[in-house]
Amino acid sequence: DYTWSRSYGTTEGQLLSGIGQTAVSTTQAWDYAQLMEHTNGPQSNDHTHQFKLHGYYQLTPEWLLSANLKVLSGSPFSALGSYGPDYEDPSGYGIAYHFYNGQPAPPGSQGRLPWLKQLDLGVSYRPAVAEGRLGFNLDVFNVFNSQVALWKSPYSELDPGQPDPLYGAATIRQAPRSLRVSVSYDY
Repeated sequence: DYTWSRSYGTTEGQLLSGIGQTAVSTTQAWDYAQLMEHTNGPQSNDHTHQFKLHGYYQLTPEWLLSANLKVLSGSPFSALGSYGPDYEDPSGYGIAYHFYNGQPAPPGSQGRLPWLKQLDLGVSYRPAVAEGRLGFNLDVFNVFNSQVALWKSPYSELDPGQPDPLYGAATIRQAPRSLRVSVSYDY
C-alpha cells in the first residue's frame, strides 16, 4: 500500500504532538495571537509518504511465514523559542513561539526527521497432530534494529536568548529489535 498525505496548516488539531503534548483540548494554540504567528506549514503529524507491505506464505499445511514492511517519510522538525528579535515573552508562555535565534521559524523550517523503516517477520507452526488447534509462534519486530529519531526536542532556548544544549536531541526513538514467542490453542 502507498499513501500520500499532507497535514498542513496552522495547527494539527486538538493536541500538539510536536511538543509531546497528548492531552486533548488543552493546547496553548490560539490562546494568544503571538503564539499563532509563523505557524503555517507542515504539521508535526505530517508523514507525506507511507509505504506498507504485508504478506504471508503457507510453506506447508503446518508452517506459515509472515512479513510486514513499513516505510514512512520523516515528520517536520521545528524550532520554538522566545518571541521576536528582542527575545520577548508577550503572553507569558516562555519559549513557545515559532522563532529560532530571534528569526521566524515556521513548522518544518529546520528540516525533517529521518525516514522510518521497519521490517517485522514471523513464523508459525501448527502441528497436524493437534488438528491445527495448537500454535507455536515466533515474531521478530524491527529485524534490522533501526532506531531512528521519532521526536527531537524543539526548544531552542532555556530562557530568552540562552541556547538550550538539548535542542535537536532525539528524545523518542524507534523501538529496538524485539522477539515475541507465543503459544496458542484454539478451542
